[in-house]
Amino acid sequence: MNISPSELIIMDVLWETNEPLTSSMVYDRINAIYPDKWQYHTIVTFLSRLVQKKAAKYNVEGRNYLYYSNVERDAYFKKYINEKFDKHHIDSSVAFIGLLGEKYTKENIDAAKKLLEEYKKK
Repeated sequence: MNISPSELIIMDVLWETNEPLTSSMVYDRINAIYPDKWQYHTIVTFLSRLVQKKAAKYNVEGRNYLYYSNVERDAYFKKYINEKFDKHHIDSSVAFIGLLGEKYTKENIDAAKKLLEEYKKK
């Protein structure tokens, strides 16, 4: 599943919401964050693409389409990162961490250490 950066903005809205949203609700939330960035019809187009890609689903309620995420955020990014590792032949998670190293805070490093210790026990 290849989701564009613009589609990821839509997915962020869907992931952060625990309830299905109409396209108007998605538009309002995005417009609150990025005023005047997109037109309403752009949001509808992105929602349609996300449904085609099976990243989102919808239910019809009366005349409204209610959209919601069909994939968990963590599952999507785990798959995305693994695909990038394969594509660019990164065969070491240590090399990957090295690439991101300067973005880590002490709290992130401590959390990563804890996670690695949990993986080590498996």
